[in-house]
Amino acid sequence: MMFLQHAVRRFLLLCLGAAAPMLILADRASAVQDNADEELLGLVTEWLTGSDADLRTLALEQVRTEAKGAAATQRFAALLPSLPAEGQVGLLQALAERRDGAARPAVLGVMKSEHESVRVAALRCLGDLGTSDDFPLLVERLRSGLEAERTMAAASLVRLPGDQVPERLADQIGTLAESAPRVKLIEIVVERRAAAVVPTLLELGLSPDLSVRQAALAAVGQLGSPEHITRLVSAVIVTKASEREWPEKAIVAIYNRHPKLNQQPMHPVLEEFFKLSGDEQAAVLPAVGRVGGSRAREVVDWYVKHPYPFVSDVGWRALSLWPDASVAPDLLAAVEKPANDQRRALAFKALVRVAGLADDSLEVLQRLDWLKAAARLAKDDDERLLVLKRLSAVRDIESLRFAMSFVEQPTLTEQACQAIVELAHLRWLRDEFKDEFMAALDRVQSASRDPIVQERAQRYKEGKTWTGPGVGS
Repeated sequence: MMFLQHAVRRFLLLCLGAAAPMLILADRASAVQDNADEELLGLVTEWLTGSDADLRTLALEQVRTEAKGAAATQRFAALLPSLPAEGQVGLLQALAERRDGAARPAVLGVMKSEHESVRVAALRCLGDLGTSDDFPLLVERLRSGLEAERTMAAASLVRLPGDQVPERLADQIGTLAESAPRVKLIEIVVERRAAAVVPTLLELGLSPDLSVRQAALAAVGQLGSPEHITRLVSAVIVTKASEREWPEKAIVAIYNRHPKLNQQPMHPVLEEFFKLSGDEQAAVLPAVGRVGGSRAREVVDWYVKHPYPFVSDVGWRALSLWPDASVAPDLLAAVEKPANDQRRALAFKALVRVAGLADDSLEVLQRLDWLKAAARLAKDDDERLLVLKRLSAVRDIESLRFAMSFVEQPTLTEQACQAIVELAHLRWLRDEFKDEFMAALDRVQSASRDPIVQERAQRYKEGKTWTGPGVGS
């Protein structure tokens, strides 16, 4: 294509050069160049409006890369109303790639086209060529356009240039009545990494609209800073117990992005915790457990060991949410000698969860031993299934051998086979113990009735990879 572009320009220059006198003076050379550019513009215009598809393709490439300058952009953009819908779409795409805002007025002019494809292409253009003045139009199409228009309006709002865009996003999110566009605008805030909107998101973290509240708190988790934790702790306190996981998870997300936070003896959540009354502390304690840390463990242990069961239960709830496997021995003890069924069920699920967490401070076989203990103490197949679902997170050949012991149990066969192929997905492990994995995958193919599991087993036997849904890393 570049060859064709240069060929066109050379052809025009040669034609003009043949008709002109000897190019001796610089101003004459410049005049010839100007004439060549004008000829190029005319030729591109002719090809764009003509019926030859190949020439239109060449013309669009010229629009993208040749004939520089705002005047040329305006001339090309002015052709939009005269082209059929397909031609308008092609030219709009080329103008978007040209990245020249001089085309913006013409783009706005076709926004009311009767053709959806043209409106969608124009919306795409605004993401590259628009300004913050186009924000209301994009939001309007996001709210009321057809599906393709809503999708493209959202994509353009992510890219839309302008320092005022974050402020306008905050205003719209705060004032819109409909849930769906508010949630979408919150997602756009995250994609733009517009941290300036976090104060508005914190307010929406108390919204009576559950979908808006969840989206806002998830966004705070991705964009917020340690300084916002005080507001999140307040949100935990005023939120009813069944919905506190959302502000709690936002707190955890901020801690995960600032991994040294919980290494402080008195990190932000604990600082807020010690300012609270007894009932408020009980409400916030699960958040303390989620972020962990040595001082937090002392606080949670005080609750766990409290003689009053209702206080102790709050402590166990926090302990079950701990972010690492340091609590596994306590959880195992609670499963082996449970105080009550509720506490046992909580401790069992937490034990299985933390045993699967990667932890360089632990031997991998220690984590597997905890899963084996959980399987041994499981009261039914539902709990054994939980263990098998977590097994592939412990990346060791012993995990494969443990999974194989469940293949012959009909109610557990499929999950055991799933665990085996997840482990086989790890090429380094599969290659190190090739013979054992080949035998295991043979058994999977004969035992499983899941076609995806069978296909994965075959691909791993052939030394191939699998990129379908649900693949372990």
